[in-house]
Order: sequence, then C-alpha cells, then structure tokens
Amino acid sequence: MSFAVYTPIYGKIKFNEISKELLSTYELRRIDRICIGAPFFSYPFKAGYSRLEHSIGVAYLAQRLCEQLDIEAVDLAVTAGLLHDVGLSPFSHTTEDYMVKFYSKNHKAMGGAIIKGEITISPNIGNTIPEILEKHGYDPKEVAAIAVGDSNRAPLYLRDMFNQPLDLDVLDSITHYSDCGFVNVKVHPVKMLKMYTIYEDRLIFDGKYINDIWRITRVRRCFYFDFTIKEKAQMNSMESMLQKAIERALYKDFLDENFVFMDDYELLHVLKQFSYCKDIIRNFIDGKMLPTILMKRVTKKQLQEINKNKNAIESEIAEKLGLEEKYIIVSTQMHGLSNIKYPVLTKEGLKPLYKLLDIARAKIPKYYLFIHCKKQDDTNKEIIQKILAKYI
Repeated sequence: MSFAVYTPIYGKIKFNEISKELLSTYELRRIDRICIGAPFFSYPFKAGYSRLEHSIGVAYLAQRLCEQLDIEAVDLAVTAGLLHDVGLSPFSHTTEDYMVKFYSKNHKAMGGAIIKGEITISPNIGNTIPEILEKHGYDPKEVAAIAVGDSNRAPLYLRDMFNQPLDLDVLDSITHYSDCGFVNVKVHPVKMLKMYTIYEDRLIFDGKYINDIWRITRVRRCFYFDFTIKEKAQMNSMESMLQKAIERALYKDFLDENFVFMDDYELLHVLKQFSYCKDIIRNFIDGKMLPTILMKRVTKKQLQEINKNKNAIESEIAEKLGLEEKYIIVSTQMHGLSNIKYPVLTKEGLKPLYKLLDIARAKIPKYYLFIHCKKQDDTNKEIIQKILAKYI
C-alpha cells in the first residue's frame, strides 16, 4: 500500500507503508521542528525548511536513484534516507559540539544509536523506530549501516548514498540552497541523479556528466565562495548569541546534557524562562542580531591566541564599556577546504574529483575574528582594538 507525501520541491511523492509509520514517530516529528542551523532561523537568511523536509527529499532521491540503477533494495534505501538525520540536536550543527561533549557522539553516531534502539529519546511507549523496522522485517543494524555508515552490514553502494562528500544528502541540501537563493546556480536534483553510477560496489560519479558534477560541487561550496565577510559576521552573530545563552544556562544548571534531545522550539522556550538570557533569546527569535563592532581576517596563530583568551577578552571589554558580559561576544571562524577525492569514472579510469575540477581543489584556510557588541560606535571600536592588541 502506497502513502503520499506532498513537498514544496518534489511535489507529490509516493512511499510505502513503513514510511507512513516512521513519519508518525516522535523522533521524526522532532526533526520537523529543527532547522538547518541558527543563522537560518530568522531573516535575512531564513531558509524555511526543516530537517524532516530535507530527509523526505533525501529518501525520495534514494527511491529515484534505485529505480535508475535497477537497485532492488528500494524500500530499504528509502527508509535509511528518512532516518539519516534523526540524531541531530537543536538547530542542527549549531549545537552538535554539545552532543559530542556530553555523549561522545556526533549526529551520525547518535542517529545510529537511536535507529538501533541503544538510546531512546521518545517520551512515548511503543512504536519506536527499531520496533517499526523489525515489524516490517528490517534489521535496525542494517538500516543504521546505510543511514549513517556505522558498520559494513550493507552493500557499500547503499551506504555511499548517504555517507559520502557529495551524496544524496548533499544533493537535496544544495537544492534547498539554490531554491532559497543562497547561490545563483539552479539545481535540478532528479535530473542530476544520472551523474551517479555503480562501479566495483561503490556509488561514484560518471564523468560523462561533468557539468552536473560541477554544479553539485559549486553549490556545496557556496558558503566559502559566495558570502561576504559582512554576511558571515551576521550569521556568526546569530549563532553566537544562541551558543552564549546555552553556555550560561548550562553553567547555572538551568539546562542539562539532555537538552540535545530537544527541538528548536523546546530549547527556545526553556531559555526564555532563564532571566539572564531572556532578552537575548527574544532578540534571537525576532532576528535582531548583536551588531558586529569588529570583523577582520587574522592569522592562525592569532586565532589560537584569541580562542585561548576568549573569556578574558570578553570580560575586559565588558568592564571597559560598562556592559554585562552577555552583550559581548568574541568569536572566531576558520574557512578551509580540502581536496574532494570523490571518485569519477572517466575514459582513462577512476580519477579523484579534484583532478578534474578546479573548484574541487583545496583552498588555503582563512581565519576570521568577529566581535559583536550591544553598543556600536567608533569609540568602543578603538577601546576593543586596544584590548585585542594585548593578546594578538
């Protein structure tokens, strides 16, 4: 029996019965309330789609790719695609470091644990993901192997669908980037599936479709190439505001390690009750970023010194400007790209992607310093620069 899902990008999609049951679980409903990251929660960068919408798109692309390549395990691939992001924490990668800190698992490892029933996050009794999988004759360990690549219990080409640098997960993501206007490159995901082929049990690129391969690579690297330092600063301000509120709430025991199993709205609701950061969270929800008083390129050594002395710098700036520390954020970022080695089948045999496309080659890392401050004027900027001079 088929089950229809309606999506903004792909239109009406038909899945099987197990998909209907999985889409009713707490775990998948939860990621419907998780966005792709704090910078994209509010305007001007609001992306407007959830991790569940993304997962449905990935599952659909897996379905179409299986049909294209005559892969029999269609339902298995669809199921894994639906579940590949089930381990995410609130605001996706914005809070993933806390998951690693508290549980020693990134979102993929956490997703594998949830799929296999090693960790339970649902408050409901029954109808858990592993129970539904077993009811329909699937081995949760095999599904986890395909969805998050945590073992070799499934064919490599199935695992490659969701666990490679330019896989179906990325193909759906860049479709949303393009659809939201983050890049001036149009993506046609279903048509672009022809660039994948199976070779020696691996899912790789077919070099005949180098234009589509360029397209997925170009859009994947959009955040490195397309955003100005001012736009990066705005994104950093949104992300840093949320992280600062979380850090303070954890320090005051207002949050505990289980916050990583909340969704975006649960976390914001809890943080709004915390008097220290109530106004910060209100501004975050309203898309009001702390102004960036300083943004600049720094060296790797300078970045390391800033990170080492971050708390001291924030405290001194707050004291000199007569502000509470919550209104001062010192943040650093590193943007660097390595060679993309994804294999491409050419007339001369397999070649790594970076040897075929300049855009896939490594880029020299760039290091940035951002200082966000409630009071933005030239005098404050001079004071901050003098304080920084002590450290860099």
